[in-house]
Amino acid sequence: MAAPNAEISNTEEAIHEERIFRASRQRVYEALTVEKQFDRIIRLSGVMKADVMAKMRKPTKLSPREGSAFTLFGGYIVGRQIELVPTRLVVDHRALPKGKAEGLASGWEEHFWRPLARVLAQAAAGEALAGR
Repeated sequence: MAAPNAEISNTEEAIHEERIFRASRQRVYEALTVEKQFDRIIRLSGVMKADVMAKMRKPTKLSPREGSAFTLFGGYIVGRQIELVPTRLVVDHRALPKGKAEGLASGWEEHFWRPLARVLAQAAAGEALAGR
């Protein structure tokens, strides 16, 4: 599981989180920039059921290019990749409705950080079984 950085800021305007995972930089980078891998995170999050995802033309749209747009959870979340560097993971979620940051921070934990940690742990376990 990823350990939250002590510098998590939950104001009524923004959420800033920095996470470090027990996985290679490449593994984390791919989990966040390869659509099929990110869809595993979505499935583990439980936010979208498998049958709903199957009906969507494209639940996730990602690109490993800086400046590219992204769409997550079937369009529920949209944004732009500002900077992509395969190191520490920093997420800035800005322009939040007043008074919603605390609830949204909980949602990030439950529906993103924990499933991402599970995907990374499963990948590591798979590599260990394969003798890599």
